[in-house]
Amino acid sequence: MVSEEPALSDAEAAKVTARLERMRALDCQRNETGFAVTLQVPTFETIHHLAEPTAAERLAYRRGQKPPVELGCGRTLLPFNLEPAWVRYDCLFQRAEGYAGEGPGAVPVIHKLAAVRVLLEVIDSAERAGF
Repeated sequence: MVSEEPALSDAEAAKVTARLERMRALDCQRNETGFAVTLQVPTFETIHHLAEPTAAERLAYRRGQKPPVELGCGRTLLPFNLEPAWVRYDCLFQRAEGYAGEGPGAVPVIHKLAAVRVLLEVIDSAERAGF
């Protein structure tokens, strides 16, 4: 007999998701095939090997982002549009270390967003510095 109950309750799923979302960027280094972005997640590190995005790909990502919304009283809402990051990540994906599965489908969307953001920040910073 197959149980119709979900493996996780909504509360348990929210707790797991919150843990996956807690991460910080540790490093982003250029390598022979593109870049390696290292993220620290709660219990381990992941390394995302991504190709260098073209200028057109960087522009497409930026165009897909939602602009900040002024809420008044000095507050600003920074909405996230995950689709541009997800699409860019999947296009740039070479391999990822630290995940149970293989391929870009093994990487949680929130990690894809973080890796793409870090990568673009590093590239933009290098361009501003004249490298």
